[in-house]
Amino acid sequence: RFCGRATNNRLLITTREAAALLGVSPATIWDWRRQGLVEPAGRNRWDLRALRAAQRAPKPYRPERLPRKKPSGG
Repeated sequence: RFCGRATNNRLLITTREAAALLGVSPATIWDWRRQGLVEPAGRNRWDLRALRAAQRAPKPYRPERLPRKKPSGG
């Protein structure tokens, strides 16, 4: 169910709604936030146009993550 609301010619939607519309996970949206590509437009509300711009923006280099260590058990 879509619950976005329009304010000042902007469509503000929740993180979950935005992720579904863009075909990404909510964690990806928060990664874009940490990378400085987008800022929330309120309390966990996002401007859909800003998110689409962040999705198209070149992403900073991120080396492959190292595999997790197996827990040492005895």
